[in-house]
Amino acid sequence: MFFLRQIPIQLDTSEIFRYLGIKGDKQIDPFFVELVHRIISYSLSYIEPKGLYHTLDVENISEDKVLFKNTKFQLKGEKITRYMSRCRKITFLAVTIGEEIDKMIEQFFNEGKSTEAVILDAVGSDAVEQAANWIDNAVKNQAKVKGYSTLSRVSPGYGLWDIEANLDISRLLNAEEEIGLRVLESFQLVPRKSVIAAKGWVPAGALGEKKGGNSLENGNP
Repeated sequence: MFFLRQIPIQLDTSEIFRYLGIKGDKQIDPFFVELVHRIISYSLSYIEPKGLYHTLDVENISEDKVLFKNTKFQLKGEKITRYMSRCRKITFLAVTIGEEIDKMIEQFFNEGKSTEAVILDAVGSDAVEQAANWIDNAVKNQAKVKGYSTLSRVSPGYGLWDIEANLDISRLLNAEEEIGLRVLESFQLVPRKSVIAAKGWVPAGALGEKKGGNSLENGNP
């Protein structure tokens, strides 16, 4: 198990504008641009990117289930099992940027500052994605050193995988105690700006990826 108490991130202004629905070639009011930059600066005091991840060795794969060595934890579901069907290892990860951003977004709305709230929400989305990507790249590099390629990261609730898996992975990682990430009865995550995901390891060259590549897209298991 790897614990990361302070994940280094670099907020991406272009991604924040994308979350706000603004494309790069669109003219933007300079006053709005200034407000976005002020909110980004303001947010830095409240963002606390932290996470953890754990890699399990695959023992057996059936039609709708993946079993692992030395644990009772199981990955369940036909689609996600099919996606991971050639994996020898699977890394499970959890990331959050903390509750302070959620509190500040709520405060902005309560004060009637809806524009600021929406911008801060976009900043939080970029921050947690940057943190998840940092772990994603760390896992990718570890896999490469050991002679593996990696599949693209997938999360419960996004097509391939039932959202209920959030609870199982959270328990596997002890995410609530370690990084304060809770799973509600609805299986949504709290803090809201959090990610739970899995990343499969496949022997290098097994899927015929191009030379030098080490990431395989979701649609090509």
